[in-house]
Amino acid sequence: FHTYGWDGRMATGAYSGRAVRGFMHSPANTSGTGSPDLGFVGTTAPTQTAPKPTPQPLTSRAHKPSAPKHVYGIPKPERIALHWSPGAANGAPIVEYRLAVRMRIGRHRWGAWTVLAVGPTTRLAVKRDLVGGRTYQLRVRAANIVGVGPWAYARNVAAGKIN
Repeated sequence: FHTYGWDGRMATGAYSGRAVRGFMHSPANTSGTGSPDLGFVGTTAPTQTAPKPTPQPLTSRAHKPSAPKHVYGIPKPERIALHWSPGAANGAPIVEYRLAVRMRIGRHRWGAWTVLAVGPTTRLAVKRDLVGGRTYQLRVRAANIVGVGPWAYARNVAAGKIN
């Protein structure tokens, strides 16, 4: 996945300070605004680390976060962009989102889920190196210090073919 923070800053998986092979974390552009560049290839080189969220006090009745809202996939040639809006944090700040994708391998069969954790400001991720014309299932969920919320699913999306 390529991920884009809501504030336009770089985000890294699980705050490791570097990108995971096959995944790229990148800002929308150098000014932090506008459309993200979806053509960048993943790397294992060190990247800029996302700022750690400001600690917020917990309420006495914090719960797991609710499911993200407005989850949808946008097909592109051999990739799919996954977009979502945050759900309720329920008294404890969101610390990460977990994304998952799997490919349909038969009429009623699906492959294994590929999962990635991204930072709390991420709202757009692009899964690259997909098979054009194949159908994929995508989902996302939020996590806070209390636990992990339920999955929110996008409609099944077919990756586009390169013409």
